[in-house]
Amino acid sequence: MRQAVTRALENSNARQVAIKTIEAQNKQIAISQGARRASVDVFGEIAPEYTDDGTVIGPSDQESRLSRQAAVSVTYPLLDGLRAINEVYRDAVLLDAEIIRLSDAAETISLNAVQAYIDVFRRRNIVRISEENITVHVEIAEQVERQVEAGRLSEPDRFQANDKLLAARLAHADAKASLANAVSTYQLVVGTPPRGTLSVADLPRVPNSVREVEAVAVQRSFLLGIAQKDIEALILPL
Repeated sequence: MRQAVTRALENSNARQVAIKTIEAQNKQIAISQGARRASVDVFGEIAPEYTDDGTVIGPSDQESRLSRQAAVSVTYPLLDGLRAINEVYRDAVLLDAEIIRLSDAAETISLNAVQAYIDVFRRRNIVRISEENITVHVEIAEQVERQVEAGRLSEPDRFQANDKLLAARLAHADAKASLANAVSTYQLVVGTPPRGTLSVADLPRVPNSVREVEAVAVQRSFLLGIAQKDIEALILPL
């Protein structure tokens, strides 16, 4: 079952989208943090210059020369009303929300994979039991046939035995069709068809009540965690 869940997560487009969203949010945090850092600007130029000013040049009032200048400026935000740091905090909260969304997507994918796995396991068992049921009804029909030939049973008994055998075969056909649907669903969710023998372990503990199940579900709900992070991001001042 763990292998099925792992394959489903690896082949999930939704999970890949969530991972890319987290990477983009990480880059946005880096950009927001850059607004809090000092910026250094270096400026320089060199170019020929022609002057026509006797008071500056001297005896000659016209002269061409090479002009050059350079400057360095350092800018550091001291007071911006906490705008930049709030943007960083907001982006960090949104990143937390995206991580929780990834966990929620992974949980949903895992649940679908587990359901598909258990459904194939259950349908295989139903097909196996239906095959055993046919074998039993074949034996019963043969015994009834011999009893009818010997005069111990009547024709209605033979019809009833054959009718039950037919019902068993129809149930087997339905079970095989349901198994084929379960295998298709498994392949759609996991990405590969089920291979080998499937097994399902017993639950270590079953909740005592529906309320206990609901309480645990609310406590561990990723959707509630996403909502909480979205609210935190909204209440931060800009």
